Amino acid sequence: MLFLFVCTSLLLLATLLPLSRSQRWWVRSFEFPRQHIIVLALVLLVVSWIILDNWLQYSILNTLQLGIILYQVSWVYPYCKYLKPSVPSIESDKNNDIKCMASNVQMNNTQYKDVSTLITRELPDVLFLMETDQRWFDELQSVLKTYTSVTTELKDNCYGCIFATNLKVVDINIHYIAGDDTPSVHATLEDKNGQTFIFRGIHPRPPVPGNTSRKRDEELRQTAKFAREKKIPEIVMGDFNDVVWSASSRKFMNIGQYKDPQAGRGSIKSFHARFSLLRFPIDQLYVSSGVSLVEMYRGPNVGSDHFPILAKLQLR
Repeated sequence: MLFLFVCTSLLLLATLLPLSRSQRWWVRSFEFPRQHIIVLALVLLVVSWIILDNWLQYSILNTLQLGIILYQVSWVYPYCKYLKPSVPSIESDKNNDIKCMASNVQMNNTQYKDVSTLITRELPDVLFLMETDQRWFDELQSVLKTYTSVTTELKDNCYGCIFATNLKVVDINIHYIAGDDTPSVHATLEDKNGQTFIFRGIHPRPPVPGNTSRKRDEELRQTAKFAREKKIPEIVMGDFNDVVWSASSRKFMNIGQYKDPQAGRGSIKSFHARFSLLRFPIDQLYVSSGVSLVEMYRGPNVGSDHFPILAKLQLR
């Protein structure tokens, strides 16, 4: 009995803490395991049914457990499969498709060949690599030479990036939106039919010991504000270090009027690549109105702690 109350109380605490406005890393981290909390609360609910015979005790626990489940479900249900997708689907057309790939390669990962092979096999029109230093740039030279435009911001602090494309470039800029040392790529491109769109590649800092979520949330907010000022289609990809069902992700979508292709199709869990039971959808893709989805999928393990994310899109 005491064990059930303690476990239920801990799940309740993990559910309530993110309601605060605190940007402490350990508070915001409770937004990540919402699905895990639902499963644990369901287990406690079943156990309570089986072992408790006191109506009062059962009713108190039952109310708390059901409250936890329903509240957490309210955050994750948009990412259940078979709901109406927020981004419309469209058939593939080689003359219109824009294939994008975003991959956090993990700076100390040495499986350069696996990443190079994946790029060669997938042939993305737009490539955004994160955590790239000079060594990564040197090792990927053979595949990067196949792109007509390559922009780099190489760093040895796990926040470097490489952006490459074969599409026509109108302009490319590197921005430090949050005022720290985490660069983001903002590129205005043209698809194969000459229609202009914006690609933004971002990789904000995660809420981990030593970091609050302030700079991450600020980078997301500022990126979304850029979108509201533009009137052309946008694609945003990268390692957001934030789950799709967090409050900050919802705010990002609302400010930028973005849509999440994962909504209605099931979330794509990209991190942690080595621990299947502790895996979350933090490598994300958002699009503005005027963009349709052909397909979105997770790439193979390339030695990083993240799986690559690939998407085939079309401008309408």
